[in-house]
Amino acid sequence: MRKSIVMAILGATIFTGCARHSGDSYSASHLGDSSTSYPGVIVSSRIVTIEDKASITQNPVGSIVGGVVGAYAGSHVGKGKGQTLATVGGAVGGAVAGAHAEKNVKTTNAIEYVVALEDGTSKSLVQGLEPSLSVGQKVWFVEGHQGRARVIPRNE
Repeated sequence: MRKSIVMAILGATIFTGCARHSGDSYSASHLGDSSTSYPGVIVSSRIVTIEDKASITQNPVGSIVGGVVGAYAGSHVGKGKGQTLATVGGAVGGAVAGAHAEKNVKTTNAIEYVVALEDGTSKSLVQGLEPSLSVGQKVWFVEGHQGRARVIPRNE
């Protein structure tokens, strides 16, 4: 019983590390990067869902943790060939469940913004829920040299 609790805590800890960050977080590699900022106004916004990959091979942490937990649980069922079958079945079932659990942890909501720039063009992008911007709000459309962009409030 104690080992089952330890395995569950280990799995939860690993999955928590997969959580996504908000739209106003930067990685250390962005320090010192220059960007071009374009003045504009939000003309549309909508909530969208960002999903990660669902297959077992594309969510290895969930697959491994789920497989280990499933095999451990299965190894405590029956004796002899039945126990072996339960261990293998638990490992396979746990791996599948773990992959889906990792996908669910990585699934998050975001906002798709369409920005009318002052030069007459429009740009759109998807970013995290923070900062939350409103239709009609003046913003800066910030484009980095690596192709990444963000929309931030424009205070005038």
